Amino acid sequence: MLDRKEKALWEISFASDEDIPGWMELVRLVIDGFPHLNEEEYIRVLRQKISTGQALIMKDRGSAIGIMLFSYENGSIDFMGSHPLYRKKGVPKAMLDKVMKELLKGKEISITTYREGDKADTGYRKEIKGLGFAEAELLVEYGYPTQRFILQQEERSMSDYSAIPFPDELVHLEQVSARLSQRALQRAEASVSRADRGVYGYQEIHGGPQGEK
Repeated sequence: MLDRKEKALWEISFASDEDIPGWMELVRLVIDGFPHLNEEEYIRVLRQKISTGQALIMKDRGSAIGIMLFSYENGSIDFMGSHPLYRKKGVPKAMLDKVMKELLKGKEISITTYREGDKADTGYRKEIKGLGFAEAELLVEYGYPTQRFILQQEERSMSDYSAIPFPDELVHLEQVSARLSQRALQRAEASVSRADRGVYGYQEIHGGPQGEK
């Protein structure tokens, strides 16, 4: 995980055209995670994503250590890569948190990678699952078999639900209400019974209702 000092040094920002050379250096380091990547086509898409604010970069002393392309429209992560020396320091999670909490808040997020058992997978499936993604449908992209993973998000924060009981809570409240009503009824019946016993006891002793002389 990133410690406080590293978080201050490794700020995530929107990429610019000036970042493209360093971005591509990192892409070449993680190319094994993206089968059939056409570099020329990739740069074209990268420029488009940069121009629309859908490209994030994280740097350490000027060098790219984390990069991500995403889509506002459909909530997909189209590319996510982190420097091999930084993966276990929380860079992928930090970038995903940035997208989830600020840019794609409340949306279902998706990403694709190798299918299970693909010998070309060097740990990307495990990394994606470790970020909380769940397996979804199998796909074929650019002629290569892949699998889609999804990450569900609540569309509203928990504070928005503070005054709204959830289904389980409603059932619990109904049960409590029923028990309270039953107890109240039992107490009322007991009170009437005690009152009746008092009246009948007075009649048996004095031969008439209370208050009669």
